[in-house]
Amino acid sequence: LPEFSPKARQDIKHIWLISLKSEVLRKEMDDYIRANPEILILLVRGYTKDDSMVQTYGDILRFSIKHEAMFYMILFSPLSWQFFNFVTAEEYAKSADAFKTFKIMLTRNNGYHRKHVAGFLKKNFTKFFGKFRELLTDDRYHVKRQALRLLSDVLQAKANFSIMVKYISQPSNLELMIKHLCQNDNQKKGIKSEAFHVFKFFVANPRKPECIVEVLAKNKTKLISTLEEMEKDGSDYGQELPLLIKRLKQLPAK
Repeated sequence: LPEFSPKARQDIKHIWLISLKSEVLRKEMDDYIRANPEILILLVRGYTKDDSMVQTYGDILRFSIKHEAMFYMILFSPLSWQFFNFVTAEEYAKSADAFKTFKIMLTRNNGYHRKHVAGFLKKNFTKFFGKFRELLTDDRYHVKRQALRLLSDVLQAKANFSIMVKYISQPSNLELMIKHLCQNDNQKKGIKSEAFHVFKFFVANPRKPECIVEVLAKNKTKLISTLEEMEKDGSDYGQELPLLIKRLKQLPAK
């Protein structure tokens, strides 16, 4: 792709997409990629190329991972871990496009897709969420906010129920969400909002481990105050926010 003009790159992208959409060519394309996996490596490494080519690589890659064979080959290979570097790229265009692809990889609503993601997360829970924590503590607003939104989407997927339960049973994860939720910087209101949609899983869990109850109880006053302020700011959290406030008020004081 780098050797072609912008127009030629677009033509190549459309030929690729049409080939993958074709009922006649789909199996041949899957077989070809299986036999030539270096093509997927080149596509993923498109995020290391010049900004002007990132979207073209990203568009081709996002369409490719809708196909089970290609998706599986990327997810269960070292390629998937490279996205933790791509989403933290200094160039905003690269970071935003990589997050878009990472989100499709982890949350696409398709039977085989959900099954493979759940299997991947179970197998790599510690490594995956360790790396994800680095995104959640990144200094850049857009990285942190996109990571919080993606985390919420991953945890709420039904196929990931056991992963969600394991995640919300760890006090360090709750403490990080409380930090994001209770920060007072008005310019980071989006962080607070996204953190709420992860924090709610901890409070709503009917089988909270004692260690989680202790952290919630310890921060009870601060959390209730924060949520009551959020209730007044005009944002629509539906019935979830008052329900969480009620649950927190029922906790024993520490």
